Amino acid sequence: MASIESLGLGSGVLTTDLVEKIITAEKEAVSLRLDRRQKLVEAKITAYGEIQSIMAKVQSAANSLSSPSLVSSTTATSSDEDILTATTSSLSEPGTYNVEVLNTAKSHSLATQTYSSFDEIIGTGKLVFTFGDITYGAGGNFVSQDLNPDRLGKTITIDESNRTLSGIRDAINNADMGVNASIINDGGGYRLLMTSTETGEENAMRIAALDDSGNLLNGGLAALAFNENQNTAANMSQTSKGEDAQLNVNGLTITRSSNAVDEVIKGVTLNLKNADVGKNISVTVSADTEKLTDSIQGFVDAYNELKTFVDDLSGYDADKRQAGLLLGDSTVRGMMSQIRSMISEPIIGLTGKYRSLTELGVDTNKDNKYQLEFDTARFQKAMSEDRASVVGLLAKSGKTTDSQITYVNDSINTKPGTYDVSITQLASQAKYAGGSLSVLDFSSPVLIDESNDNFRINVNGQTASIELTHGSYSSGDELAKQLALQINSSETLSKYGYSVSVDYSAADKNFLITSNKYGAESQIYFAAVDPNVANTLGFNTLGQGTYQGVGLTTLNADAFNGKGAVTQIGNKVIPASSGINFQSSNATFSLDVDGNGPVAVVVNQNASGQDLNGDGTFGDRKDTLQAIQTAIDATALNGQVTAAFDKNGYLIFETVAEGTARTIELTAVGTGTSDIQLGLSALRACNPMVKTRG
Repeated sequence: MASIESLGLGSGVLTTDLVEKIITAEKEAVSLRLDRRQKLVEAKITAYGEIQSIMAKVQSAANSLSSPSLVSSTTATSSDEDILTATTSSLSEPGTYNVEVLNTAKSHSLATQTYSSFDEIIGTGKLVFTFGDITYGAGGNFVSQDLNPDRLGKTITIDESNRTLSGIRDAINNADMGVNASIINDGGGYRLLMTSTETGEENAMRIAALDDSGNLLNGGLAALAFNENQNTAANMSQTSKGEDAQLNVNGLTITRSSNAVDEVIKGVTLNLKNADVGKNISVTVSADTEKLTDSIQGFVDAYNELKTFVDDLSGYDADKRQAGLLLGDSTVRGMMSQIRSMISEPIIGLTGKYRSLTELGVDTNKDNKYQLEFDTARFQKAMSEDRASVVGLLAKSGKTTDSQITYVNDSINTKPGTYDVSITQLASQAKYAGGSLSVLDFSSPVLIDESNDNFRINVNGQTASIELTHGSYSSGDELAKQLALQINSSETLSKYGYSVSVDYSAADKNFLITSNKYGAESQIYFAAVDPNVANTLGFNTLGQGTYQGVGLTTLNADAFNGKGAVTQIGNKVIPASSGINFQSSNATFSLDVDGNGPVAVVVNQNASGQDLNGDGTFGDRKDTLQAIQTAIDATALNGQVTAAFDKNGYLIFETVAEGTARTIELTAVGTGTSDIQLGLSALRACNPMVKTRG
């Protein structure tokens, strides 16, 4: 027979209450255990957070201690700071130096004559500023200026809007060219004062006052001129001469344009204040141990704070029979062990006398709960005995076995070790070597005028239009400085920080232009050059002059692709469809190749209506070219000279032979109808710049 049993049936017990009480009793015991564990875990988390916070202080102190600029810092003292002071860098080496200041650098200053008011009208035109060393004659008169190629000149336009004394002042200041203009009242009237913001002889000012056509002014704005051509009592007067600083350092005479003199004592800048001839100033450079001592003490204090806190948490109080919260914690124990090893154990790889912090006076005191103590006397002794070893121990550093390679810095990914360095190629600067020209021997001055004063040059990817100052240049160095000045004065280049240096070679009779930039992006080439510029300065565009390439392979080519020496182009465009009848009017001229003497050429074929070159077209420019080439080949110049038309249709002659030794000269041009059609006028043939080198 089936039956049903139930707890409490018939006993009068409330079974639901009983079960709940049993469960609750068990649950409370578990909850109490979990609560106690939760509080313990939370307390440990809090303790770890405090340790992490204190460890951050230790880390910060260690980072400060390992800073190369701090560890290798130096200080300099002067025995007379009224004469000079000195500043140092981490590159400075301790030592004592004797310095005698013979002269301080001074700025060049000029002043106008007096005017009645700020608003007095001076005149209009252009003020052209250049900078460089000025040569003075008798009575202090301006004789000449040796241009400073590293400082840009500037032209300021003075018109109806700014022709007053105050307007000119503002125009000069707004030009931002390193000249400060101000108006002062000297008691007799108002004077415009101009001062170069940079000191030294090479920063003296030359000011030319020109009209809109570029001619020198007389009167008006000429009152602000200061140059060899506008040198009158009515013009600017010199109130302070630009002077260089001069000093003796350990008996060696040094000249600088600035009163901040560096690169004399390694890593030291001497700041000159006054001159005192005959007085020796002692400059002492020494290791700056004060800041470094404070940094080491800061690390010691941070470590001791950490150790005190960790000891309280991981120790056992026998009197209270109470264990620390982190007693036996392996993480904390391992952390402290690593820090102690860092302090006491020698650093592997160091070869100097000092290889651990303990050797520098940082040690534990067993009588003071093994706290760190810093013996500054031992540290000072170590710095005096082997400063380089201390620097290598504390700071990240590296050294090379080759003095031509310098260790600069490292990164967080740098690992200690020895690394082999093999240099296969150094970064280099782009250089442009101009063609060698006989005119550049400067046996007579080179004239720059409106016919040869401009070109377009590409420097590091930026193309600038350059215009040279007209004049007669008597030396290669003088013309080289003019080239550098005008190229470097281009705002197109200067806004990118691009510049060039220009050198003249008397041996090669050419100019060498060098970019200031290193690497693959460094480049120099001429984008556009007038033939007169090519024939005067030896510059040419890509594919011409001294550049190597493939020359003309057929007379059917219209574009000139020559690589040898070339003549000046003709002055007439020959249309592509034009065939000239040389039979009815001969063209005559002479060509002199490589100085071997002129060879007469007579062009006498009819290129009008005739297919002289056999291309199926009758009487075009190619037939004209064939007639000219046939006439050349009928002389002793056969195989030596090629005639061509450039891309614009101008006639030009080129030597077949390439190289800087090649020359070609066009002379004895006839005056007939066909000569005029070709543009080979006698006037152009007589131009001394027709002769050129490839």
